[in-house]
Amino acid sequence: MMIFVTNLLNFGQNMFRKYFLSLLIALNFLFPLNFFAQFTLDNWRNYSSLLDLQTAAIDYKGRIWAGSAGGAFFFDPNDGSFREFSNIDGLLSIQVSVIRSHTKAKLVFFGTDDGVIDILTKDFEFVHINDIRNSRFSKPRINDIVFQDSIAYVGGGFGLTLFHIYDKVFLRTPTKLGTFQPNTEVNQILLHNDTIWVATASGIAYAKTNSQLINPEVWKNYTISNGLPEENTTNLCAIGDEIYFSTNRHICKIDGDSIRIIKTFPDYDRVKSLFVMNNTLTYTNLFKVAGINDIIHYHASDTALINTSISGLESEPSLVVLLKDKGLVFLKNNRFYNYIPNTPASNLFINIAFNPTDNILWATTEEKFAGKGIMTFVNNKWKIYNSKENPELITNYYHQVSIGKQQQVILSGWGTGFVLADASSDPVTFKRFHNENSPLLGVTDNSSYVVAGQAAYDPKTDLYWIVNWGKYSPGPILISMNSKGEFTSHYNKFSPTNRTYMYIVIDNFGTKWLGSNENGGIYYFNEGSLNNPSDDIEGILTQSNGLPSNLITSMAVDGNGWIWFGTPNGLGRILNPSAILRGSIPVVQTIKSLGQKLINHVMVDALNYIWVATNEGVFVLDPEDSSPVGSFNTSNSPIISDDIISLTTDFNTGKIFFGSRTGLSVATSFSILPEKVFSIECYPQPFHPEVDEYLTIEGLARDSHIKILTSNGEHVRTINTFSRKVIWDGTDEFGNLVNSGIYLIVANSRTLNNGAVAKFSVIRKK
Repeated sequence: MMIFVTNLLNFGQNMFRKYFLSLLIALNFLFPLNFFAQFTLDNWRNYSSLLDLQTAAIDYKGRIWAGSAGGAFFFDPNDGSFREFSNIDGLLSIQVSVIRSHTKAKLVFFGTDDGVIDILTKDFEFVHINDIRNSRFSKPRINDIVFQDSIAYVGGGFGLTLFHIYDKVFLRTPTKLGTFQPNTEVNQILLHNDTIWVATASGIAYAKTNSQLINPEVWKNYTISNGLPEENTTNLCAIGDEIYFSTNRHICKIDGDSIRIIKTFPDYDRVKSLFVMNNTLTYTNLFKVAGINDIIHYHASDTALINTSISGLESEPSLVVLLKDKGLVFLKNNRFYNYIPNTPASNLFINIAFNPTDNILWATTEEKFAGKGIMTFVNNKWKIYNSKENPELITNYYHQVSIGKQQQVILSGWGTGFVLADASSDPVTFKRFHNENSPLLGVTDNSSYVVAGQAAYDPKTDLYWIVNWGKYSPGPILISMNSKGEFTSHYNKFSPTNRTYMYIVIDNFGTKWLGSNENGGIYYFNEGSLNNPSDDIEGILTQSNGLPSNLITSMAVDGNGWIWFGTPNGLGRILNPSAILRGSIPVVQTIKSLGQKLINHVMVDALNYIWVATNEGVFVLDPEDSSPVGSFNTSNSPIISDDIISLTTDFNTGKIFFGSRTGLSVATSFSILPEKVFSIECYPQPFHPEVDEYLTIEGLARDSHIKILTSNGEHVRTINTFSRKVIWDGTDEFGNLVNSGIYLIVANSRTLNNGAVAKFSVIRKK
């Protein structure tokens, strides 16, 4: 059924396709949209940062398991092996808040921010426990898991609960711990002798483990009235019969009915963990791991702070230190080693662009001045460029990346102008342009605070065009730069101080279309002769011209020359942008098929389909009638998030890149540029229809009409595609699997008037 629908949808411009798509939209009331989706993405891969680690554990094999807001991994210090786990690899949720290892049962427990418990067996099979998440607590985050034989004590924003690790059921949930409010957040749990100690947001609670823990009266409390320096207690530790705990800035000892402070930290510091090492109470703060006797076991370098640390197995004492943005450090043979997994430096992919010249994916990480720099991804390797290691960047606050000439990209900065990055050399070179070496101007109260909006390269004129955002202040709205580094400036003649424009695309006639992120609508400009203002054409489109909103979030030009743009109130397009060259106002159309969804990004793929990123996933539209032909979200695909904020694609491979605030997803589509001439390959050979998912036919030219024939020339199946690649499921036109034998692929291009023939074999089970 799916192949049949795919083939029908690929007929192109004819009327049957339009009527069939209309029928699909009508049938969507009965069937999910993706039942009819011609976009079957495969080879999914998710990437998220595993550098800012928050939790770790050591399993029965001595492997270090570590987790962050981007998933988890294990690293074996003995053989150097590494394995990553995300939602594609079995985790139900990638925002890992705690990892604990049950060495006897050979299980690894993952607790998450949204209340999921994922249990991994020694055979790498996952069991998912959703009860806490499904209970809809206001704070479902799991903070700690502690084992006692077959029981797991689980603490978090919801309080405390007991879980049977073999039966996979929750046994009881003590709602109220003594005098504390119901469901008081539990930060850490300590089982010592026959007592359970709990560090909470309101102080310390403890009770005998063999008592009725659901009875509030069996619990005793330590609060500020007992001498706690702060209500929020974070860590617990025992040495002999002595119980220690910490708050953010204090390490304390329980002394009978009172509390004794034994160490205080300055306001800028924080206690991260407590544990026992060499029979000594040991703590971690932001800078070091040290004994309470001030013997330092590890001191962080100038480039990293400490998130926390753990001690190893009792039988194999060791130390693992988790660093902020720098992976982990582990102790082996009395020497520390730093392990940094090859992952993105940030989970925030605010803007992404793929350069087909050198196959580099570029990503910016800036949002509200929290950027970590510029990330690149090539040959399965991630690299970060930041201002510390690349001083010419000045800051890490870059919000847009635009593909330029050959191996160049433009990085648009917030306050620092723009940077021309050139990847033709190794290392990448950066040259920054600002108010002192270009016509760019800053804002009214700070002329050196230069905000560069999106950039666009026009290969017809070999010019870069850069938007100069300045909100409401005098200065150029747009500048151009040639290959010699020479500039021209253009000002908004309608409103000289209105520089609220952030986005730019260039249409087939050289007209620049600028989108405003401050309710300024769409501004257009065609310079005619570059240095002759008398033949300039410019104007502004607003809601009065049909825009769904005057606030623009993204813009793209499709293969028809139409301008697509996103807004907070839906998607729109300009159908005849060349009208402005004739002095007319172009036709603006609001796309009703997506309603009034907030549009984060718009992208056009190699086959001219329109990809639209929203907070509810990604939708794919037919460019002709703007009807949806596919959608991808966390309920129907392995995509990393529903809130997708950036998109890009590789025309040569069909890869689609989805950027979010929780990482990057990559999948392969059939939207691939066709070959200039046929070069057909098909695989697997031989093709086993009952075993193989499908036969892939590659190397197709534009607008291919494909016939699959028997060796006697009998017709089996017809497939039409605009792509370089298509699949066949081994069935004839009636849905029946074909017999074993030799088959021919006869392909012709209806556009290029040429063709090719290929041969393959089919083997059926007897």
